[in-house]
Amino acid sequence: MRVLIVFTQPWHRGGAETHLETLVGGLLRQGVKVVLAGLDDEIIRYFNHIPVYKLPFRSRNPLTHFQNQRKLKKIIEEHSIQLIHAHHRTASVYAFFMKLSMAVPYVVTFHDKWRPLHRAYKVFFPPNCIVISNGIKQHFIKVLKVNPKTLHEIANGVCIDNFSSKPDSKKPDGIGDNTILLVSRLNHHKTDVPLLLCKVMSGLNRIIPDIKLLLVGDGPEAGTVEAAVQRANAACGRNAVSFLGQRNDIAWLLSCSSIAVGVGRFALEAMAAGKPVIAIADGSDYPGIITQESWLSASRTSWTRGEKKITKENLSEDIKRLLFDKTLQRNLGEFGRQLIVEEFSAEKMTASVIAVYKKAI
Repeated sequence: MRVLIVFTQPWHRGGAETHLETLVGGLLRQGVKVVLAGLDDEIIRYFNHIPVYKLPFRSRNPLTHFQNQRKLKKIIEEHSIQLIHAHHRTASVYAFFMKLSMAVPYVVTFHDKWRPLHRAYKVFFPPNCIVISNGIKQHFIKVLKVNPKTLHEIANGVCIDNFSSKPDSKKPDGIGDNTILLVSRLNHHKTDVPLLLCKVMSGLNRIIPDIKLLLVGDGPEAGTVEAAVQRANAACGRNAVSFLGQRNDIAWLLSCSSIAVGVGRFALEAMAAGKPVIAIADGSDYPGIITQESWLSASRTSWTRGEKKITKENLSEDIKRLLFDKTLQRNLGEFGRQLIVEEFSAEKMTASVIAVYKKAI
């Protein structure tokens, strides 16, 4: 099988990017030839082990889009592409026109919820689309009125071999046994969680003197988070919070941490590393600590929805509960890692995606 993946967003280390990295690796292991068309130099550097092309997909010049279509046609012809896998809205438009001009079938993956005004893009949806959670699937059905028969729910997968469940013995200075890690893209609707964590740190610091919070991510709101980190450290009277910016060593940071706070793919990676997870959705819904009883319902929305609303009090209580109880930490970590093996492996995700490819072809 020969697949062209079209990824039309800037390359930042986020959920969609890590999903693509895992999928490409899984497809290659299954003998699929993968060719990639991306937007910027970063994606070319990252995938230099496969044929990868840079196209100005986000140009405002209409002539550029016609040139992009000609370039895509040449790529499809040169590599005898059988199927296009589009990620994001712009990619779905390009795949649609390649289908019209070259009769190449295509699949689209929806990584998040689209706004109601994006209903206009429905004309570009193929008969086979992939959604990464049941929550996103229900959103497309109810809000964008998409036919449920066209939506294949395939959860994100994690390559568990990339994550060790053993704590790293070579922790950096200032990182002890009470370290919290959060990894998130820092845009206008994802900063509530790191800001809330910064607010609760002063109270936690009085009870757990060696507590440490590591914030990882990048985006337009990075400056807002940096300012919150400075305020938190001033309130704690020490550098209890560190803003690390963009990092490519998440597996190592997880091995140095005690617990993880986050959602989506990062929650899965934390479980693969044997770390207990506190799931929290953009400062609103609060699934809380992921347990044997709560994982199924939380997983349906990529660990973002729960029965409770987040408050400083319940977040602080859950952090204290985990940090004070090392046995609970260990038990939940073991449970989470086994859950990844059974339900969220890269192999399982890849096999499901290939099944959709075959159906589309």
